Amino acid sequence: MSPVQASAQAVIAVDVVGTDLVLEEFGRLIAPGGSGIVIASQAGHMLPALDEATSRALARTPARELAEVPVLASVTGSGHAYALAKRANIVRVQAAALTWGDRGARVNSISPGIIMTPLARDEMSGPGAVGYRAMIDASPAKRGARRTRSARRPRS
Repeated sequence: MSPVQASAQAVIAVDVVGTDLVLEEFGRLIAPGGSGIVIASQAGHMLPALDEATSRALARTPARELAEVPVLASVTGSGHAYALAKRANIVRVQAAALTWGDRGARVNSISPGIIMTPLARDEMSGPGAVGYRAMIDASPAKRGARRTRSARRPRS
């Protein structure tokens, strides 16, 4: 959920709690040799380091209690909530990788930069535009990725 589209609480509910509920359920069902990918974001790497207790709480708190973790419960800005959500997804996947590994499966997170979708264009013209520009400038290509028709649907 994009910061320009929702409140901080909605971003936390969907991007952290919702993602983790899916991660937990798939973790219970994943077959040996299976794999999963959680899409985080470059935004999750743009925050200063979190203290160990906060990182541990984000990694290990049950999904249904995640929104009550102090760093998430106290966030007010939707842009900051988005970055925290993506950081939480990264540490959640790191913790889940152990459980999935016990089942003979793997799970990873990826942190793409900005893909120039309609949502990203909204963000580029909204209150978070400066942050979006900073993420683009911090990327090796110094540009957002283009979403093309061929990238959405492989040709046969």
